[in-house]
Amino acid sequence: MKCKWAVLVSPVLAAALLCGCVPVQVMGSMMDLGSFVVSVQQVLEEGTVEDLPAESRSAVAMERLTYTAGGSISNVEVEEKDASVQLRTGPVDRVTVEYSQPAGSQLYTFAERGGTLIVKKERETKGSRHSEEQPTVITLPENTYGSIRVETENGSVQAGGLEARTFSADTVNGSVEAVGVTARNMDLESENGSFRLSGVKASRLEVQGVNGSVALDSAEAEAFTCRLTNGSITGSLAGREEDCSIAASAGFGRNNLTSARRPGAEKSLDFRVENGGIQVRFLG
Repeated sequence: MKCKWAVLVSPVLAAALLCGCVPVQVMGSMMDLGSFVVSVQQVLEEGTVEDLPAESRSAVAMERLTYTAGGSISNVEVEEKDASVQLRTGPVDRVTVEYSQPAGSQLYTFAERGGTLIVKKERETKGSRHSEEQPTVITLPENTYGSIRVETENGSVQAGGLEARTFSADTVNGSVEAVGVTARNMDLESENGSFRLSGVKASRLEVQGVNGSVALDSAEAEAFTCRLTNGSITGSLAGREEDCSIAASAGFGRNNLTSARRPGAEKSLDFRVENGGIQVRFLG
């Protein structure tokens, strides 16, 4: 879709613009006239906005759309760029996806294959303030799912009230938050992002982070592994310390966990931090 532009100016300003004597102000930002004309001409000729300078791109209207799955979904796979992802259960009969994109563009693709919904953003929208402020929201009917996998680049992941055999979240430049999520296997990874795990339950829970801390609130796992570079582990764990076999080490930080092998223990903890501390308490 090609965009139409209209500029209303006074005769004096029009003359100044034609001779290139003044800059143009767009959405509160100053642009060089030549750059503005080239940008507008590019939109008119090519019908795209992704390659425009940030000043002119922010003026492009965004639209909020909803995709509704056509069939029954047991697995969800998401690849997102430059936007956060929120996953939640709700009073819906089908999986729905709310997302934002520039009007006239098609950044997202949706596919349903054998009960798996695949959501993917095809192109980045760097510099668009609108897309960064509007998360992609995925609402699922209350059910036990096979696999839920989310990958983001320059965006966070928030999951609440989900139940699945496998739940995984992998972010670059974004945090991971899981509240009330239950999974047999839970894999969380982030580069330049923190973790917040509240009321999560898993048979196996693995957290890997670079430049980010982990905040725990009544987290519970039979086998809990956490590896951090430049971050700390704090908060609370469900259960008793004496029921866990513990391996814990922290470099350049305080560590209140004592490593102890307990053969036959119901649970195991393996917490290792390179640059940071460990301050965790058991709720009993």
